[in-house]
Amino acid sequence: MQLFSIQDLDKYEEIMTVTNLVEILKISRPTVVNLFKKQGMPHFRAGSNYLVTKRAFLEYINNQKASNEFGKKELL
Repeated sequence: MQLFSIQDLDKYEEIMTVTNLVEILKISRPTVVNLFKKQGMPHFRAGSNYLVTKRAFLEYINNQKASNEFGKKELL
């Protein structure tokens, strides 16, 4: 199941907010913040705001996908 396509990201600025990721990933705000704080999604802060570039977001998603696919192959 694909949550979003690359074209879906075209409507967002190059630097995305937590609110953007909530919309894209269809997960809660606390879950997005958890991705930053505990799951290693690259980000930076501007005041109290968590921000991520599209490029860093896509690299993180692709790495997670590759890790999960590798893990599944390991189990087989």
